[in-house]
Amino acid sequence: MLQRHALNSLGGALQGVRRFGEAVTALQDAVVIFRETGDRHGEGMALTNLAVVLRKNRQIRKAFAAAYAGVVIRRESSS
Repeated sequence: MLQRHALNSLGGALQGVRRFGEAVTALQDAVVIFRETGDRHGEGMALTNLAVVLRKNRQIRKAFAAAYAGVVIRRESSS
């Protein structure tokens, strides 16, 4: 259970030191684990964080797709 949160936090930390490739990998892994465990809110949060890193890494289309998916999932999970 803690692994998915740790990966999400690690992605943010790696982004902070501009290690975008590693941040993307950590966040993608977090998204998969959140999804597999049925934690929709966590999945949406990780996707939103992934979108930020992808944008900073100039992967605009992927960033938009992750941001959109994150918003949709977070909206669904809050209802």
